[in-house]
Amino acid sequence: MTRLMKCEINRNKKLHGAWYFFAGIGLFIFLTAFLSDERSSGDFTASMYNTTYVIIAMMFAAYLTGHGYSQRTNMYEIMIGNRPMKIIVSKCISIGVVIALLIAALAATGFGVSCAFSTKGFDYAVPRLLLFMVIMLRASITAVLMTMCFRSMASMAFVYFRLMAEVFFVMIYGAIKGNMNELLNTGLGVPKVLYYLFYANQFEYILAKDVSTQMIMYVFGGLIISVLLWGSVVYYLYKKKDFK
Repeated sequence: MTRLMKCEINRNKKLHGAWYFFAGIGLFIFLTAFLSDERSSGDFTASMYNTTYVIIAMMFAAYLTGHGYSQRTNMYEIMIGNRPMKIIVSKCISIGVVIALLIAALAATGFGVSCAFSTKGFDYAVPRLLLFMVIMLRASITAVLMTMCFRSMASMAFVYFRLMAEVFFVMIYGAIKGNMNELLNTGLGVPKVLYYLFYANQFEYILAKDVSTQMIMYVFGGLIISVLLWGSVVYYLYKKKDFK
């Protein structure tokens, strides 16, 4: 599996698009640190809870994974006899985990910059920054698995519309309950299961509440559920040898 991961990482390092994505995320984070109205550690971390980061992380992961399918380089992994689980885990680590670590490093650096201006809200910021990193891990790994399901660069569009589907679902739910504007503005008041599944609802809950065991369960539970769900689908397709 180590050889598979090294090959994947080496291929991805040669893609110009990968560096564009990375530079874009870094620029976005540092503009947040330097240009926010009140430059402090607490405000910086609160501003990180924006679904834009989820979209960029997922599209970054979908781009790297989908490129292998568009160039058919993924077929070499299958042809040399690697087992499905080995391929799945290697891609999740070499793409999903690596992207999450890159974003975490940028976020931690941006946080350090914000602390140089002001440490106001430091105790508020640190646990939420760590939870943000876990959410980025979920986003990037989930995008890898989604792309392995659809095996196309078009998966970049799919992961974007998957996030937009959250908004539409909340709108429909709010229309039925008669409090759509409240739900869209606060993200709170939806069924608890959505705090596990929907990024936007997790963000609003984390920002509005004190850090608790329940909050940590929502974040890590969402990671586990998403990985198990999409991982099972990918494993089934690979076991079927559905590589068309």
